[in-house]
This record gives sequence, structure tokens and C-alpha cells, in this order.
Amino acid sequence: MIKILLLALALNTSANTIKDLEKEFLQKGDTLSYYIADENGKVISSNENQNLIPASIFKIFSAYYILDKLGTNFHFSTSISYRGDIENGTLKGDLILNTSGDPYLLTPQIFDLIESVAQEGIKKVDGNLVVVNNFVNIERIGTVGLDDQPYNQSISGFNLNFNRFKSIGRSTQKSIFPKHDGFQTISSQKSLGPGVGFKNQNKNNQDIEKWQYTNTKDYFVEVPIRNSLAFNAYYFKKQLEQRGISTSGIKITNKEQSETKRLNTIKSPSSLDLVKLAMEYSNNLFIETLTLKATNKENLADAAKKMIKDLKIKTKGKIENSSGLTTETRITPKEIVNFIQENANQKFGSHYFINLLSITGHSGSLHRKYLNDDGFEKFRYKTGSIDYVYNICGQSFEKTKRTFCIMINNLQKRKLVDGKNTNRTERLREEAKGWRRAKERFSELLLLQM
Repeated sequence: MIKILLLALALNTSANTIKDLEKEFLQKGDTLSYYIADENGKVISSNENQNLIPASIFKIFSAYYILDKLGTNFHFSTSISYRGDIENGTLKGDLILNTSGDPYLLTPQIFDLIESVAQEGIKKVDGNLVVVNNFVNIERIGTVGLDDQPYNQSISGFNLNFNRFKSIGRSTQKSIFPKHDGFQTISSQKSLGPGVGFKNQNKNNQDIEKWQYTNTKDYFVEVPIRNSLAFNAYYFKKQLEQRGISTSGIKITNKEQSETKRLNTIKSPSSLDLVKLAMEYSNNLFIETLTLKATNKENLADAAKKMIKDLKIKTKGKIENSSGLTTETRITPKEIVNFIQENANQKFGSHYFINLLSITGHSGSLHRKYLNDDGFEKFRYKTGSIDYVYNICGQSFEKTKRTFCIMINNLQKRKLVDGKNTNRTERLREEAKGWRRAKERFSELLLLQM
């Protein structure tokens, strides 16, 4: 009888504590849904069948699917070759760049490709720089956020430097941008809109990347490229010229080129390494390019739909992409917990899937927040957040292993942020920073109640 009374008191205290946390950290309009299941089948849950916006939690499904379909040792490749004869340093023909969608191609690798041309003795190309796009050509990953958000870039066969350009400068100084024939910037003395530093001016799929901007107080800003295929082709041509190799022009095609001599090939990190990076840094470009390869689809929505169908995941709403950069898709925390429980110990190469997630005390948003002394290195988790959306899902490895998913959305404020850009929505975006901090703290304290 005494044991039963003590248990009842303990459960009641836990319930009261959770209610106290909700009262302290949740606001009007916040929807909380969580599902926590231990290895013995015991479940603690609240509103677990509520479908909410997953944001980057969606990458848990994508990461698993990519490794299941592509394996751990798939590599993208980018190669340089030529067609024709070389006479006294002049190539009587075309220089050919074959692309495949490598999302981790960086300027040092471009220098490697160009150096192989120089070492062949080529100083002038009578023909064109032919860029072969053996992949998709998509303007943006999602429709969420302002136009200049760096995580929402384009995707093509020629992805370079994460498909972002860099702006360096202060409001009192002239800004510095990349300089080549495929890029144009227009300084504006007027505001481009609340919170807007850069506004895209590309129209009718033009080859030249054009952005209007206002001077910013930030010294270093990254802006997404909308036509990565053309922008990066012009960038490559400019780097050739700086190495002393001139070309007649640029030709972009999706047709394979025959009768060529290959000079150099750059391979990306493995699919396993790219997935590790994507999970650690929540990289949308890595996830989307890999899912496109895994599904062999031509657009992000079809690739994501095939992934969801193959994995037999239950979702609500519109499926737009595989990285979670959308407010249209909905899912329940119970569905996520069931997936993690089922696949946590799936082995990919030498790695168990669950260990691809962030670890408390080492990485992710909890790298400096151990929950408590016992929580250090005991949690594997993935977070997903955009303005007024915060989720954390994973497993804890304490005395009893638990799989958890906590989702908090304020759908009313999220809808306002997605609407017309006004001073009000800019204030909401600023307030969202504090909102997220409160939800992070709530989730950490809730995990302690497990």
C-alpha cells in the first residue's frame, strides 16, 4: 500500500512538473506534441497524434533512405576533358566540363581541374567551354523564408561553394562581390523590404545572376545563387582566364560529349560522409542532391514522394522536398519515434544509423548543454527548426533506452511569417529567436522528466 502511494505521488509530481514547464515556457497559440517510448514498451505522451511541421527532423528519413539506396560508398564526380588538337598552346576544339551534381565541390577542386588544363600546355581554347549538366536544374529548394536566405539555394549538375555568393563589406564601405560576366549587382539606396538585404532580379530564366542589395552592417553575408549552372560556369571561365587560359565562350548542354581526352576527375566525399555532414550541419543541399540520385527523379517533390512511399511513412499535407524546408508537410511525433525505433540499429558499413545523429556534449544544439551530468554523451538526436517551429527527436541511452520526439509549433504565427513581408512579420521574425530559445529550454527540461 505504501509503495503504491509513493508511486502515485511520484507520477503526480512528474505531471505537475510538466504542467509547470508548459506554463513557464509555452505561449498562447503554441501546440505541443510529444511521444516518448522506452525499450520495455512504456510510453509517455501528450497529443501524440497531432500532425505538425517537422522541419529538418525530416532529414532522419532522408538520411536513412539515401544510405539504404545508394550505399555508403557512392561518389559524385566532376571531370575536365577536351576535344580536338593542341597546336602551340592553342586547343583547336572545345574544353569540356562534365558535372554530376557534387554538392561539396569547392574552389580548391576547381583549381585542380584548371591546373590539369594548364599542365597539358593549353593557353588558348579556340572553341567553347562546354559545361555538361548531367543532373537537374532547379531554382530553389523551398519557398520558405526571404529570398536571400543562404540555406535555400538552387541545385544543378554544377554545384560550387554550396551555391552561395559572398558579400563582404560594411554600411560605411563599398561591398565586395565575386566578379565575372555571369553576375551583376545593383546597389539600392532604398529599403528592399523589412529584413531584406538582397533581392533577386533574375527574370525569364536569364543566364546572368542579378541581385539588388542595400548596404548591410554585417561584414560577411552569404546569399543563395538562383541559377547555379550558369553562375558557376562563368565563375569557372573566369578562373581559367586568371590562370592564363582564354576561351571563346560558354556552351551549356545536357548532351554527352564524344571523342574527348580526359585530363582530371574530382570525386566527392562518399555518400556516408556527406550524410554525416548533412546531419551534423543540417545541410539541405547535401540531402536534396543525394535523394535525387537515390530516387532518380527530376524534381525535389517527386523524389521526396518516392522516398516517403518506399519507407511507408505516414504524412499529411503537401510534400515539397526531402530536407524539410517547407511548412506544408505534417507528421506526428509517434510516427517519427516508430521509425527511429525500427531503424536505429541498422548498420551502414561500420556505422549504426542512430550514431549518425548529434551527441549531447559533442555536437548539435546540445553540444554545450548536457541536460545534467548524467546526460553527457547519453543522447543521440536531431533538431528541426524554422521560425515558430522547434522539434527534437532521437534516443537516450541511460539505464533504460528511450526513443523520444518533442514537437512544438505555433502555426498561427508561422502562417503570418509566411504571408506578405511587412514590418509586423519582420518583428515576428525577430521575436522568433527568443521563442526558439524558450522552446529549446522547455524541451531540455522535459527530457529530464523522462
